[in-house]
Amino acid sequence: MTEWYNMKLSSGETLEFQPKSIDGQYRFQIWNNKDKKYINQGEFIVTEAGKQEVNAQIKLTEEELKIYNKSHKFIRDVIINGEEKRITLAVTAERALKGEIDIIKQLGEEPLKYTYILRKEGEGLRTQYFLSRGKSVGLRADAKPSTPSVNLDLKTGLILTVDEQAYVDALKDTTSNPQVAKYTKQDKIDLLVQKLKITVDRSTKIIGENF
Repeated sequence: MTEWYNMKLSSGETLEFQPKSIDGQYRFQIWNNKDKKYINQGEFIVTEAGKQEVNAQIKLTEEELKIYNKSHKFIRDVIINGEEKRITLAVTAERALKGEIDIIKQLGEEPLKYTYILRKEGEGLRTQYFLSRGKSVGLRADAKPSTPSVNLDLKTGLILTVDEQAYVDALKDTTSNPQVAKYTKQDKIDLLVQKLKITVDRSTKIIGENF
């Protein structure tokens, strides 16, 4: 079984890797703050609305969100320093990688023959991910260049800026930011207004569509 790579990068650190497929595998989980464990997609939890299957459309009350926190990630099989590893990428990091892959495809080249360099900047609510093309290392025999594209548009309404998406991701990541588990919906709205200098109306829409 492929080993997991520790993705706990500090601000300013980079990771160079070669993906083995065009698309990552989307994974939705719920973090149970009470029991300190993940509940995987397809499993069931009992909520105020009754027994619900864990998926991205699950409906949770404000009180339940203090216990259950939604986690959107992408899993990728990659090569790091010549070794096969499995990594998890935040939605913003996966989107940045797919953007770079699409550019290379448009240039008529094979994206999977390249390495990519992921850089993390900031910590907590200010975390952002940047991605750039690395070097050409050749296409691996077990690469899967023809995998159908995954729809990365996890929202049906607003298109978020990089900073807005970073804050949304951070507010969902109660493992790294345990204090946000106690935030009410209004707390989250106020936070975006204060930190990002956006209108209350936009902040309300962002929080409403993502939590």
